[in-house]
Amino acid sequence: MKKILLFLSFLLTMALNAQSEGHKRIEFNLKDDFKNYNVCQFGDKGLVVLSESKKSKKGKRQLRSQFYDKDLNLVSEFTDARVPRGGKVFQSFIKDNVSYSLVRHHKFMKNFFSIIIADNNTHKTRVVNGEFSRKKAMISMKASGDKAVFRVAGKKHDIIIVDLKSGVVKEASLKIDGIRRNNLIVKSFDIVDNDIFVFLATYKNRNTNYYICKLDLEGHQQELYPVDMKIDAGVDFNILSTKIKKDGNKYIMSGNFSIKRVFTPQGVFIAEIENKKLNYFKPYSFLDINNFTSYMNKSQQKGISRKQKRLENKGKGLLMSHNMRNRPLQKNQVGYQFVGECYIDVYGMTKSENPFRGYLYTHGIVIQFDKKGNVLWSNTFPIYANKKGLTMTLPRHLIQIVDVKNEEDKVKLVFGGVHNVNLTTLNAQTGELENQQTKNIHTLNKGDELKRRSVEEIVKSRHWYRDTYLNYGKQKIIGNERRMVFFIEKQLIK
Repeated sequence: MKKILLFLSFLLTMALNAQSEGHKRIEFNLKDDFKNYNVCQFGDKGLVVLSESKKSKKGKRQLRSQFYDKDLNLVSEFTDARVPRGGKVFQSFIKDNVSYSLVRHHKFMKNFFSIIIADNNTHKTRVVNGEFSRKKAMISMKASGDKAVFRVAGKKHDIIIVDLKSGVVKEASLKIDGIRRNNLIVKSFDIVDNDIFVFLATYKNRNTNYYICKLDLEGHQQELYPVDMKIDAGVDFNILSTKIKKDGNKYIMSGNFSIKRVFTPQGVFIAEIENKKLNYFKPYSFLDINNFTSYMNKSQQKGISRKQKRLENKGKGLLMSHNMRNRPLQKNQVGYQFVGECYIDVYGMTKSENPFRGYLYTHGIVIQFDKKGNVLWSNTFPIYANKKGLTMTLPRHLIQIVDVKNEEDKVKLVFGGVHNVNLTTLNAQTGELENQQTKNIHTLNKGDELKRRSVEEIVKSRHWYRDTYLNYGKQKIIGNERRMVFFIEKQLIK
């Protein structure tokens, strides 16, 4: 009898663990007092949901921070902080179990910003407000310790450093002898080991030169050295975007390039810098990537193939332009993994104007490099390339669509659709497509149905921890209880 009870107890424990790791959903009614929901996850440490009150007082709204554990149980709620009204979260950055969310304000307050700091260790939230020159616009943000670093653009490109304790804004020192400040362009930056690495381009006498500038977190220039990158002798090109990753004593750069006078990406490069010297710089055209044109129709693909062959017979290569959002390189056992998300600009046609609707992500690419920058394999996977009619709400600024989970023998790529989640699985050794599947979003109550609307919200899907994924977004539900909600769902995907 005792053995039977122990066995039943074991089964009950296993069932509870399975339920804990499986599906669960929570909802926030959008007719309640809060709006502008934003989710930041901390792996198996849980997540935080940020929202702000609809009503404002003296130009500020109440900020609500709700901390949940990995089973979506509410652990703590914090409502003491306040944020200026009229702003929306533009970008979130997570480090050491703390989230930093950058809030950009409306067009009349473009030079004002707020940073929401949600600490999952203490379950406390605070807000840092600041401003900079009205003639500049924020492009990206990263944080380290008590410093937040912005890349801003205007007549001058700058790196702005914000002290998260005092709110003091400081402009970093970027100087190159013989170069006017207006001719110095910040291409990108990264924070590595509490140092800021800035990739700079200078334009003088129609020549473009590249530099890497090392700053401390106070904005003082520590090092500056040129980077001489050449594709082939006599070929001029543009470095359009870069990401920097430190690997031991080496710095690995990746990004997009194009030929001179073309400012849309035409390929991907990887480079290695050691002791201020370039060990290698290896560019790869988009057409070198396996199945890159697969998002096109058959006649377009045949046209590209014919043009390639004509140019190859003349000893030339074809470069194809396409917009791309890059991700930082991921180091693995054989080298480095590159993931990019390709998109097109979408405009709505009316009688009197041609308004910008947003960005449509068409397909993504995965490239596996070895440690010398050689391509071991590459492949392309569709995102929203086959969505006809564009009945989805398109993001109006570039965001991360695809989330990546690397396993020993698989590469899993997940992204949200309209009321569903899409999963693409590639072989980690060969890059071959192994599986594609779509999983529906669950509703909360029995009898709930999702209303189909003319314009649908895209669900965001992120890998959370182990085989658990986090899906969230807005939905309009009909059935027993009609409601408009912001939902968060944990889903087990293997």
